[in-house]
Amino acid sequence: MCTKKWDIDQLLHCPIIGMCLTMSEQRQMLRKVGLDVKHMSAYAIHCKLIEETLENSLLARRVDKTLNRKYRKEIAEWRDRLPDEWQTVWEHYLKQGDMGTLLWLATTYKKGLSEETLVTIYGDIHMLMYTRLQQHWGMVKRFTRVEEEVGILQKKYFALRKQLKHERKALQRVEKENNIYLQKIRTLSAENEELEHNQQAVLLQVENEVLQNRLGKVAEKLQNRTAAVEQSKNEKNRLKERLAEQNTLIKDMQAEIEKLLFENKCAERRESECSACELCNRKVLFVGGMTKLRSFYRQLVTKMGGVFEYHDGYKYDGDATLSHLIGRSDVILCPVDVNSHAACLHVKKYCKKWDKPYYMLHSSSVSTVYRTLTEVADAYCN
Repeated sequence: MCTKKWDIDQLLHCPIIGMCLTMSEQRQMLRKVGLDVKHMSAYAIHCKLIEETLENSLLARRVDKTLNRKYRKEIAEWRDRLPDEWQTVWEHYLKQGDMGTLLWLATTYKKGLSEETLVTIYGDIHMLMYTRLQQHWGMVKRFTRVEEEVGILQKKYFALRKQLKHERKALQRVEKENNIYLQKIRTLSAENEELEHNQQAVLLQVENEVLQNRLGKVAEKLQNRTAAVEQSKNEKNRLKERLAEQNTLIKDMQAEIEKLLFENKCAERRESECSACELCNRKVLFVGGMTKLRSFYRQLVTKMGGVFEYHDGYKYDGDATLSHLIGRSDVILCPVDVNSHAACLHVKKYCKKWDKPYYMLHSSSVSTVYRTLTEVADAYCN
């Protein structure tokens, strides 16, 4: 006999609803029992469905019946597996990203599972939310960098297009001059034939040689301009191809970010509901690090309830400013990969002198700072 939806541990109701039912299925469930979901947000629908299925009700029985029908093939295949095989099966489906099937089977058809196995399943789901959130931040960072590169390429492309326009006008002028000179040469050639035996033939020959020299220079100039125009055309085509590649990459990244945003909505809400440990308005001083990531550092500290202070690690005015900031801060973070040696020594010296908690970070990346802030928040909560 399987466990019913309303008899499952309340801790697992949220992941079961969120992972085993799509948002359209959740909306359809509420609509079938007469609820108006037209103006309800996705989060409100999710919470309402959890609330209505905690006890034996019409909606709870509908959900139970729907999930049993949805996973009937997997239920028939795995329900008779021994409890000691379940961890291997779970890890297999976790790698494939199909956790809904195993989650429903684990909570409804496997009463022989140990508490440790159930905790492992829930822990895998919980930490996967944070992993997807970190992946999302990485994609946002990559997307921003690609946008900047595309902006630079566009500026180069427009500059080359403008240069090509000027080169075309110059080429037209040279071609016009060349036509004039060719016409003049044909005229002089005709006159030269008529005056071939005239006393002025020598003078005309000299003039013809001068014109021939000028024509040679013009032809050389025209050839150089033509080569330059061809080179500009090739560069323009290369930039067009690169710009197309960058636009394709941006579209792919936008699609991936939208996918990650959709997948991490529940994770973000879960995180906002579970933020029991915070910095409690304590001042966090960040010394050194990558200046362009300063806004991300500030966002992390502020989001966790702290007050952000910053020093770039360069002691332009001696020790006074940095010492003052250390003295009025509650905790100090100092990355050693992007920092001055003097600043690192100064932080260690004065933090020990004034008994200030400090962390020397091996990396100034956002993920490292986030993990360290989590440790600080946990320390204050405990």
